Amino acid sequence: MVKMEFTEDEINELYHEFMGHPAGTTKKKLHAVYLKSLNLSHQDIALIARVAPDTVTRYLQEYNEGGLTAISIVRTYKPSSKLLPHKKEIKLLFQSNPPHTVSEAVFEIERLTGIKLGLSACREFMHKHLGMKCRKMAAIPSKADPERQEVFLENELKPLLDPPVSG
Repeated sequence: MVKMEFTEDEINELYHEFMGHPAGTTKKKLHAVYLKSLNLSHQDIALIARVAPDTVTRYLQEYNEGGLTAISIVRTYKPSSKLLPHKKEIKLLFQSNPPHTVSEAVFEIERLTGIKLGLSACREFMHKHLGMKCRKMAAIPSKADPERQEVFLENELKPLLDPPVSG
């Protein structure tokens, strides 16, 4: 259990920061520390703030080490693609010569940028950042009779397409 002493000014500052902060992890941390300033137990704070008791201890240790600034640091991991600086080049390449498969797209991206991607990573990049979608080609009919098609073309379709001769 973390033992902490708070002055009236610190309690007021915690309250105002907590009430004025937009929703998120930082607000939850401020709430836990504010509740501790009211001398509540860790179990009570965990119930009220809806976090684990170990999390309450971690929040209080953060506050002890760095104050409000330490609590306000957001440590969420948001990875970004290494291909984002090359996005325009890749988009232009794929607009002029669209890849037929994801494997082909991986090869072209590696040739252009030097960055090797896996198939799923390439598929995700093309969908999220380039707005591309997978398209499937329809099967070619195998039962087509070329002789009957020629007869249809000569006897039925061409007469309809030929312009009438006006006399």
